[in-house]
Amino acid sequence: MQRFETTGEQHRQHRTIVIAAVGKLTRTTAPKGREHVATELAEALAKEQRLRQELDRQSDLVEAADTALRADAKARAEKQAVIAAGQKAEQKLLLALRSRLSGVISRRRLLPAPSSVYGPPPP
Repeated sequence: MQRFETTGEQHRQHRTIVIAAVGKLTRTTAPKGREHVATELAEALAKEQRLRQELDRQSDLVEAADTALRADAKARAEKQAVIAAGQKAEQKLLLALRSRLSGVISRRRLLPAPSSVYGPPPP
C-alpha cells in the first residue's frame, strides 16, 4: 500500500515536470535549444508512462489487498466473542502462573541448581 502511494506521489510530481518541459518547448525558438528541450520532454514522457504503468500494475494488488482486509475485518467481527474469550483465558492463565511462581519463590522451593562435571556453579 505504501509503495502504491509512493509511486502515485512520484507520478504526480513527474507530471508537473512533463508540463514544465512542454511549456519550455513552446517557449524555445532556437533550433539547437529546441532539440535539447525536445529530448528532455521525450525522456520525461517516457518516465511518466513507466510510472503510470507501474501504478496500473500496483492498483490490482492494492485492490486485492483491500478485499482481503475487508474479509479479515468481517471475520474478526464475526469471531470477536471467541477472540475475547481466548484473550481472557490467556490473561487468567498468566495470572495463575505468576501467582504460583511467586509462591514457589517465597517458599524457596526452587529446583536445585544444575551441576556440571566441575561441580555446582558459583553463587
